[in-house]
Amino acid sequence: MSNINVEEALESLFSEYNPEMVEVELPSRGKGYLTTKSIVGIRPMNYEDEKFIASYSGTTLMDDLITRCSSTVDLEELYLEDKLFLYYKLREISFGTNYKLESQCPKCSHVNLLEVDLKQLSIDYVDDTFSNPKKINLPILKKEAEVNKVRNRDQEYITNGEATLNNIWRFVTRIGDVEDPVVISKAVKKLASADLRTLVAAATNTEFGLDNRVRYKCNSCSFDNVASVGLSLDFFTMS
Repeated sequence: MSNINVEEALESLFSEYNPEMVEVELPSRGKGYLTTKSIVGIRPMNYEDEKFIASYSGTTLMDDLITRCSSTVDLEELYLEDKLFLYYKLREISFGTNYKLESQCPKCSHVNLLEVDLKQLSIDYVDDTFSNPKKINLPILKKEAEVNKVRNRDQEYITNGEATLNNIWRFVTRIGDVEDPVVISKAVKKLASADLRTLVAAATNTEFGLDNRVRYKCNSCSFDNVASVGLSLDFFTMS
């Protein structure tokens, strides 16, 4: 078969195949971003992506897949809620909306086989009052503070409770009239617990995003349960 016939055969074979970039709106609506917009383009995974997965040896595979499959995202500036949302959207457009999982009933221990429609997962979008940094009032110190929301680039600072406490000053842009990060880092250590927890909540609490939980009745005892559609490399497969 000549090259031109090969090309004609491929063109005929894929004549109805059109894996175009899909546009989705981020739960944050792009508020607070410098580069990433409210509407993001993301494409289905393909042959080259599968080769990338097969030879991957790093520790941030899912992040790297998002970078590969979207040309309109600055991954580092994303809020964690937006990044999670893109994980689910990438799976949805690449392998379909149906996802099967198992969930053990906490009441009778029966293992339920569930089939979830990813399109039915609830998504909360930010309202017009959202801003970043966020202004809050410290209840004990009686001072106003401004706190940045955690982004993807900040994850190393919140790996556990101790790390979060040690690094919360990094997210605080102002306490009262003080904006000097050196002063803020020392001031944080003098705060009462109520004020400290208020800062942590402002930086880490989820105000928007995709809810990966689904409700179901146990097939054995009819107990009302909640299961989470978890993330792993297996999530990015046919189900």
